[in-house]
Amino acid sequence: GITIPFKDSASVAAAVNSVLDDPQLRSSIEMTAYRFGRSMTWARSAKLYEQVFRGAMTRRAHAHKASGALELAASKLWGDALSRRATSLGEGISSN
Repeated sequence: GITIPFKDSASVAAAVNSVLDDPQLRSSIEMTAYRFGRSMTWARSAKLYEQVFRGAMTRRAHAHKASGALELAASKLWGDALSRRATSLGEGISSN
């Protein structure tokens, strides 16, 4: 990217023109934006959410071991459902 002063339209225009006039600079910015964007696909976001939820469920299950096997089984069912949903989200996005 290019850093410009806040609320400075002349700097915005100069920066845009410099990107348009310099194919190497433009290509570099495009590649950087593409690489950054790939880390935020729906499939990757779903997997990260799945990991967070699984971690929370695991911590809760360990904290409430005295509650018995029922809570642990429910936690596993919920985790399995999250995993299937994350997988289907990834498949739906990649097929579009």
